[in-house]
Amino acid sequence: MIDKNKFKFEFYNLALVIGVIGILLVLFTPVPTWLLDFLLLTNFTVALIILLLALDTEKPLSFSTFPSLLLITTLFRLALNISSTRLILDHADAGKVIAAVGNYMVAGNLVVGFVVFFILIIVQYIVITNGAQRVAEVAARFTLDSLPGKQMSIDADLNMGLIDSDEAKLRRHKLEQESNFYGAMDGASKFVKGDAIAGVVIIIINIIGGLSIGMLQKGMGWSEALQHYSLLTIGDGIVTQIPSLVISVAAGIIITRAATDTKLGQALGNQFFAYPQTIVVVGVALTLMLFLPGLPVLPILILLLILAGAVWYSIKNKKKQANSSDGGNEDKQESLEQKDLNSLKPAPFELKISPNLEPFILDEASSLIQRYATLQKQLSLDLGVFLPKLSINVDKRLTENHYQILIYSAVVARGSVNFLKVLAINSGNASMSSIQGDETKEPTYGLPALWIEETQKQQARTLGFTIVEPETVIVTHLSEIVKRYLSEFLTRAETEKLIQLHRDSMGTLLDELIPSVLTYSDIQRVLQLLLKEQVSIKNMEKILEVLIDIGRINKVPEDLAEKVRERLGSIIYEKFLSPDGNLQVMTIAPEIESHMLAMVRVNNESILPPQYIDKFLRGIVQETEKQLANNVQPILLCSPSIRRPLRAMISRAIPHVEVLSIAELGQYVQVSSAGIISIPEFHSMEMSA
Repeated sequence: MIDKNKFKFEFYNLALVIGVIGILLVLFTPVPTWLLDFLLLTNFTVALIILLLALDTEKPLSFSTFPSLLLITTLFRLALNISSTRLILDHADAGKVIAAVGNYMVAGNLVVGFVVFFILIIVQYIVITNGAQRVAEVAARFTLDSLPGKQMSIDADLNMGLIDSDEAKLRRHKLEQESNFYGAMDGASKFVKGDAIAGVVIIIINIIGGLSIGMLQKGMGWSEALQHYSLLTIGDGIVTQIPSLVISVAAGIIITRAATDTKLGQALGNQFFAYPQTIVVVGVALTLMLFLPGLPVLPILILLLILAGAVWYSIKNKKKQANSSDGGNEDKQESLEQKDLNSLKPAPFELKISPNLEPFILDEASSLIQRYATLQKQLSLDLGVFLPKLSINVDKRLTENHYQILIYSAVVARGSVNFLKVLAINSGNASMSSIQGDETKEPTYGLPALWIEETQKQQARTLGFTIVEPETVIVTHLSEIVKRYLSEFLTRAETEKLIQLHRDSMGTLLDELIPSVLTYSDIQRVLQLLLKEQVSIKNMEKILEVLIDIGRINKVPEDLAEKVRERLGSIIYEKFLSPDGNLQVMTIAPEIESHMLAMVRVNNESILPPQYIDKFLRGIVQETEKQLANNVQPILLCSPSIRRPLRAMISRAIPHVEVLSIAELGQYVQVSSAGIISIPEFHSMEMSA
């Protein structure tokens, strides 16, 4: 199937190539008079189209091809001048267009023809072309001078998070287009100036050549040769110079449009009718001119009528604007109020409760808010990041005893509590039928549990249940959700705020890092990856040093986060050490780990065949249960290159297992094996392979 857009663009390119080749052929090949007439009319038509486009464009960059088009049209006019010169000198006939224009403009008087032609040249060369060239030079110089500042402004907006990377690319592209455009217009304006000079030279050559050929070769008299060849020469000059003048005007309009972003006619109309008192003063001046002797009355009266209409329209327009402004102020006020409402950011961390829970949670006697504040402070101190305040709101849509936990208005967890009872959690050593209660699931870990009466607490403890108060159920749930979604709270603004806190002690380090090596968004992503695995970012100096060292050669946030983890090794594993300094870890069977390493080297999306993932995870679960039974944090140790994909593979199914790489362990850490994760069928497959 043919792509219509591609076909259209190919057609445009082909048409341009054919047009340029045709111009070159006209330069060197004699053309018949009928074809010259057609080309001269085409020249005038193209010039008129260019002028109308220049008037209709809203911004100079909307006609960014103008410099190239200016060069092509200049070459086209010179080709027509050469062709017409060849016809005038060889056959004393340059077609009907040149003859008609010559007869009309000269009107039997060669002096009039020469004067008109040279006035056109003077207007184009001295007034329009020189002015446009000067404006182009100044615009190009100021555009280039302001380029570094504009680029720095874009980088600053990007680093502050005001724009994203796509918007930054778009602005840089527009900036590049603007500088290229005004630079090209500076050079292209010289084409127009050279074209005006060439027109004068060509007309002199045509007259001298025509007189010589007419008198010496064709036996014409002086007056006859002058009359004949001068008429054709002046016609030729005017026919080519009028389109040149039109395009010069278009060039001047394009260049001087830098200060407006609307169509020229609209901008002129808005500004002209904005001051009716000015029009009234002009009308008074014209009225006084009626009393001067000898001045025609009718033209002045016509102008006064036009000005009166302009004043009437201007006053009417101002009243309309005033009325719309009054209404606009009201609309604006409503819009601002609506904007204020819309700009209210959703709470970063929110607890929505059913109406019947309000007396228990929002009551002054409740310690839930205070307990969360303590948790918030402790986690902030441990992990080095600001945690949001807890916003508690009543949601009438929620079922009795139910609550929701939201992060930026997105529900991330749900649960239910009964403040009239206590929760008895079965840790695995009790029978659910051994005590009477309402069966449920503990909301944080999903463990089987019962809601029992206060009087049953002692009995439940004796039977092996863990007793938890309703308020503690919610606090525990909040705590786990905060830890799990810690990275979500580190916004770009929070990242900048966190880094700026270290400005006094690490100013030189920050200046070296931002923005020449990394942006705030890059640093935010690295810190989020660390917090996602609850790695403390308190040691900001060490983190920034790693980012400077590695960020110069690798800016991938995931790779940078792995390097930071290796440098922060002791901070990561020391909390898992036993009292005697031993680190118990699970390891992966050599054949499985070798396969994973091979998959990583070929950039495979999966480091393990799909049919073995479930068996591999079951193996981890079995070993994890043994670790938890001994109150040991489950840790899986692996090679550095597979740590990240391995963590991604097991995090959803077994989120509480820590995945460490060998490179993160200190030199003197004592490591003991707590189990090996293996798949017997996988070993057999490797052997058969």
